[in-house]
Amino acid sequence: IYRSLKVLAEVDFALCQELKARLSFFNGHSEDEHEYAKKTVRGIGSENIPEILQGILSEFQWKHFDRLKAKLPKEKLLDILNIEQNIEVLVNAEEYFRKMVLEPAGSNVSWNTRDQHMALTVSRIRERLGLVTAKGDDDESIKDGTAVTTQTKVLVWAHNSHIGNSAATARGGSDFTRNENWNLGQMVRSVCEEGRCFALGFSTYDGTVTALADGSKENTKTYNLRPGLEGSSELLCHRACEALKSKAFILPLATEGMNAQLCEALSARNLHRYVGIHYRPDTEMRSHYNEASLVGQYDALVFVDRTSALRILKPEELQNAAGLQSPKQASASNKYGVRRLMQEYIRLRKHPISHIRVAAEDKNLYRCHFLLTFDSGQYAGGEYHGLLDLPKDYPMAPPRLSFFTPSGRFEINERVCVSFSDYHPELWNPVRF
Repeated sequence: IYRSLKVLAEVDFALCQELKARLSFFNGHSEDEHEYAKKTVRGIGSENIPEILQGILSEFQWKHFDRLKAKLPKEKLLDILNIEQNIEVLVNAEEYFRKMVLEPAGSNVSWNTRDQHMALTVSRIRERLGLVTAKGDDDESIKDGTAVTTQTKVLVWAHNSHIGNSAATARGGSDFTRNENWNLGQMVRSVCEEGRCFALGFSTYDGTVTALADGSKENTKTYNLRPGLEGSSELLCHRACEALKSKAFILPLATEGMNAQLCEALSARNLHRYVGIHYRPDTEMRSHYNEASLVGQYDALVFVDRTSALRILKPEELQNAAGLQSPKQASASNKYGVRRLMQEYIRLRKHPISHIRVAAEDKNLYRCHFLLTFDSGQYAGGEYHGLLDLPKDYPMAPPRLSFFTPSGRFEINERVCVSFSDYHPELWNPVRF
């Protein structure tokens, strides 16, 4: 949240400081969310936290959103959405961990709270994208003063347990009134017009999978994925691969025009495997299988007979992908910083920013040169060369910013005072969102 407030500090410094102060009660807690939940749910005054967070969110949405939207250039409007979404994450995450501690055994309330947050996020993105991309009251995307968002498309990448319609599983229900599993797929489908939602599932028979190592919250491990169980949709699809002599296929699940025997088989409640951030082969049946039909759960299924685990790229692999070189000393002293820089350089190469060119020095990743160009205004036609001199403990400390090209505004080769530079280390936050 503090990182997302960086843009806010540039347009409304007072509001930025106010939000930081109102959220400062989080500072005394560790980064362990479960520890936070245990300490605060039954702590003195903790019952006021949901009201405080909801008040911050409501005030930002109703009092500040439109005002800030009017003050920012178009290319910065998504930053306002980012602030709003991060406050929303705080509200819903606090509710989720509170319910996780208080819910009785057998309750689905914490799971449902999490997927409700996902559904609200999708809904907000569809609504807000129309608002921030609209040009004005006379624009075609504005109707009666309201942004028309019917053409906005949102692509969601999530586990099958969230994407597939839970109403087609043994743990789900046809509505949202009982203690049953609700999920993103069911909620989105319930509010979208027919044909406006498409759920694509992924499945496999065996192979390898990357998941968290036992007892770890960060370290991953490659597991051998056991073959699909007898009576499972995974085994059914595996046998189809054998018959077709194929390694993979895409299975459309629309029943119109489908062979009657095939439709019956795909509509039956069979075992279906769901593997998320954990994989527990010793208790696979209990931990990962649920009775579910493919028809009604997905609109289509991508089936790969034998899958290969995703792996985390090593710093040198990221370095090669970026086409950059990093000093061995930096690699040894700050491996995380090098990895972070590699990821940022790769992202800038794939998604360049208009009117800004960026390149690191061949032998020093921590010296990032940039070139600003302008098409209009008092700097039109100008090209301004500058340098981001990153500290060796980046991203834990902010960069030094300077310019080599005279502009009439900044002294050359002197530190520039902006909110994200080493002039204001108190505003810097290394957390990425």
